[in-house]
Formats: sequence, structure tokens, C-alpha cells
Amino acid sequence: MVAPLFAQRVLPLKVDDFNYKRSWWVYHRDGTVAADKGAIENGQGFLKIRLKNPVNGEECNVGISDAQPLYSKHQRYLEMEARIKLLSPMKAGSRGWGFWKTARNGKADYLAWFMQQFLPGHKDFSWSRVGTISKRQAAFQPVSLQENRWHTYRVIRDLDMKETRYFVDGEPVTAPARLAPSGKMAFHLWIDNQVYSRSRGIQRQGWQGESAMVVDYVTIRTRRFIPDDGSYFPLYRHITSPRSLDFPVRKGKNAMLVSAVLEDPTPHDVADRLDLKAANLSPVYLAPLKDVKSAQTEVLSLFAEKDTTITLKIMPRGAPFLESITLITYDTLLYSGQNIAALQKEKTIDFHSKGGEVTIVLVGITREAPGWHPFNKKMSTARAQRLDISLDKGQHRESMNGMEQFGLSKTVVMREHLKPGRHTLRLVPANKPDISFIWISEKQP
Repeated sequence: MVAPLFAQRVLPLKVDDFNYKRSWWVYHRDGTVAADKGAIENGQGFLKIRLKNPVNGEECNVGISDAQPLYSKHQRYLEMEARIKLLSPMKAGSRGWGFWKTARNGKADYLAWFMQQFLPGHKDFSWSRVGTISKRQAAFQPVSLQENRWHTYRVIRDLDMKETRYFVDGEPVTAPARLAPSGKMAFHLWIDNQVYSRSRGIQRQGWQGESAMVVDYVTIRTRRFIPDDGSYFPLYRHITSPRSLDFPVRKGKNAMLVSAVLEDPTPHDVADRLDLKAANLSPVYLAPLKDVKSAQTEVLSLFAEKDTTITLKIMPRGAPFLESITLITYDTLLYSGQNIAALQKEKTIDFHSKGGEVTIVLVGITREAPGWHPFNKKMSTARAQRLDISLDKGQHRESMNGMEQFGLSKTVVMREHLKPGRHTLRLVPANKPDISFIWISEKQP
């Protein structure tokens, strides 16, 4: 799903579910924030940031951003999606999320973001809007940003279409801005005490209290899904609304393997859950497991009297990350296992084939080298997690590499016609990758 990054800096897909601290962000703690130990909470399935008691005349800022402007005209398509809940009414200053680059004079040079700012007693400097700027061209539209409710915000900057689009919960905010910033930009998400204006410059406000937000996830994509009509691609996406997907099914025994990553962001939201219903089968569901941060896989077993098509109904709660759906026709289940956390040494699985087509499915997670960020070209990747997978004496090889997956789950499917007899699946780890599910089955001719 994600291309190797040994010679590139920009990931095709960058996802942070905030289940561990990512080194690719800069974590901003400016002004009074530096002394606030609770200003940034991260690693439990959410990111919470707060600005508390900023000082008048001093820049006080909390948030995350890319280390430098990373995205440019070379990324013809650029998309950001974040699920956010604002926890406080707007206080003097600004808050927002999106892409941004300022010029040397401090004025916005290129940007595409959601932003609020507030200056008490000054309506002209108090607003909530989406904004697009490319050098001297600008387009702004008002937008309502509700507090104490989860919303999914999405920005699409499309250089080929020459437009920038904004969505809240999948609904377009306004007609596309016929403007697409092509200069370098970085992702930013922040709360600060600064009010911006061309006439007065930057005004830094002091006040007592707290302004906070909690973030479920941030996803940045630099590759377009076709067709892109504003609807979400069903796989490798956070799912926040019900979906129905059709699948062709062959006559006989079938298994549908659904893999997803689920989290429990308590106390800020209900735990993720993914309910699954196919044909006349009893519903099944996926929910977070304690101390398990890898993907989970649920098996839906069904028998088809003839070749047909079935509909899988997917009903999410929260925002589970749907990674893969794999359909298998088989006669015999040869092996099944799950939740092998932090695999330290080589693992072998022996099974016996009757000479049919064997299907092997393995779902795992590998993470990038600790401390990696896209501007550190000389950093060694030797500490990245890796899993090498081979069948028998290497007749079929696959791998999972943390410098390709960056903490995302991956489903490997191997299909081979094997000779009758004993066979061995060999798993060789580096730096303790997680294996969440293994399936081996056979279909006779």
C-alpha cells in the first residue's frame, strides 16, 4: 500500500492514530506551554492539546506540525483528513488545522486550512472559515466549527483540477475554490494566543483559562483514488458511516476475513466498534482488545450453493481503520492463529497438504525506525521492524517492512498449488513486529 521510503521523503499515505508518539511531527510548546506538563497528551489512541493561561505580548502556542514545508507542486494531489473534537469555546487567539507556509515577512504565502480566530470586541478580527491562499490570490468562506462534538474535516488540494475542496463529515463546505496553492506547505494543527491582521500585524493576547481540542487521527495522502467524487475509498480508510460492499462468492465453503484497527479513546469518545453482517449469517463485530494495538481480524464463514454475489454491511461506531477484506474459497482449514505480539525469534508453522491450492493469509504491523523523520536522510533504518515470510525453502517469499508501512497493518496473501505432504511457513522477525492473524487453508481441484 505504501511505497518504500529509502530514497524519498513524502509518504504516499501518512496516518497517525496517536497510539504511539510519531517522530515525524514537531511538538510545539511555546511560551507558557513549555511549563504545562499536560499541554500535550499522546499515545493512548488520541492527541489532546491545550493552551492554558497565555501571557499578553508573548507567543504561546501548542500543537503539531511537519518539521519543514514538505508538500509542493510535485504532489499533484494532496489530501488531509482529521477527526477532531473542540473541547472549549473560542478564546482570544487562533486555532485550526491544514496546510500552511508563511513568507519571510510573516504573512501567509500558501495555505489551505480550517481556522478560527477571536479578538474580544472586534468583529472584523473574529471569524471561523476555510481559507485558500496562493501568493497574491486568496479565497475564504465561512464555516461553522462546533464544540464538544466529533467532526471529520477534510482538505483536498488538487493541482490538476486547479481547485481546493473542503468537507465536514463528508459534506462539501462550499463550492470548490478555483485556486490551488502550488508552493511548499507543511501540515499544522494548533491552538495559540495570536490574532492575525494585515493592518495590526500579530497581536498576542493574555487570558486566564484553558482552550483545548482532542484529535482521533490525522491522515495525509499524496495519491488520488479514482474516482474521487468526495466519497471515501472503503479500504485503508477510517470508517465513520455505514457502508455496503458487494463481493462475488464461489460455490462451496467461503471465508471472509475482515481486518481493522480499533481503539478506545476513553474518556473523549466511545470505543471503536465495527459490526459486520453478510447474507443470512448472524452479525459479528470487532472491538478493541486490552493492550492490543495491532489489527484485529474477524472471520465470516458462509456456504454458497452456487456462484453468487453477497453484500457485506459494515456499521462502524467511532472511527475504526478498515485495512483489508479478503475472500477465500476452501475445503479444509489447516491452521489459524492470532495476536502474536512483539515476535522476537523465528517462528515456524508446519502443515500438511493433500496437493490442492493452499491459501496463506497473514496480517501484521511493522513500525518505522525510532526517531525517523523525512528530513533526516542519513538516519539508519536498521532499527525498523521487519517480518520476512517464506514458504518451504523460499519458493514463495513476502515481507513487511516498517519503512514501507510506518505502523500501518498489512495483509499478505500467498496462494500456491503444493505437492502432497508436509510444508513449513517460516516467519523471521527483526525488532519485534506484531502479527495479529494467520490463516492457512486448502482447496481441492
